[in-house]
Amino acid sequence: MASLSYELNGRNGNTVSGSDIGFIIGKGASGLKRVISGAWTMYERLQDSDKRIDEEKPKLRIVLRDHEEGIMVEIISESETMRKLSQKSLDKSIEFMIKKRLHESLKTEHFLVEFPERLLGKLIGKGGANLKRLQNDIIYQGRQVHIAKEDVETAKTARIRVESLGAEPDEDGKSGNIIDKGAASNTNFMGWGPSATEDYEHYIKISLSFKRDAKPFVDKTLYQERFSSVVMKRIDQIRDEDSDQMDEINECLGFDED
Repeated sequence: MASLSYELNGRNGNTVSGSDIGFIIGKGASGLKRVISGAWTMYERLQDSDKRIDEEKPKLRIVLRDHEEGIMVEIISESETMRKLSQKSLDKSIEFMIKKRLHESLKTEHFLVEFPERLLGKLIGKGGANLKRLQNDIIYQGRQVHIAKEDVETAKTARIRVESLGAEPDEDGKSGNIIDKGAASNTNFMGWGPSATEDYEHYIKISLSFKRDAKPFVDKTLYQERFSSVVMKRIDQIRDEDSDQMDEINECLGFDED
């Protein structure tokens, strides 16, 4: 049976890697089934038109094979028309996949973390210098890259913004209002979130965004893990320094003496 074989990476200016094959095929082959369904929809529309092709109903099979530099496609059908329409359907699916991945990996995220608002200046730094340092520390430790190397340029476009959460205690002094804030879209707690029965503590909001035209992440999960680790380490350091300073004040003024 005749077939059409070609490389996906670079087609229509799009970049795909071997690791994308699962995303294209989809869970339970849902993505590939959608491509085949789209090809059949176009084929049947053609056969219902005045440009109908005089041929028996063809068979269709699409095979994807990943390799080091991309993904090879083989569209198998005795109908040249079906092969061309299947290629078109797959092209549309790849475009959709890339747009979806771009949207998901670069979307702005918000994180809530327990932190005194009076210490915001220490976290931000003069002119945002400390946040810029955080951005660099997420990517590098010493001279070593600690995220996927393919994601370094995207990570450099990150913008970290810190602000007051603007929440107040419940009427009974508990943390219900903080929990409501954490339920907002694209918002998660960093570290342990509060329970509705806990006494109110100050929380701040940390927002993470990227340039809209940045390349999608290859391994967003690894970047997120590194982001959380570095940010929490810095926050814990500031809180510990503040606690140590208070201990010094208490000792100096004799507040700890019986």
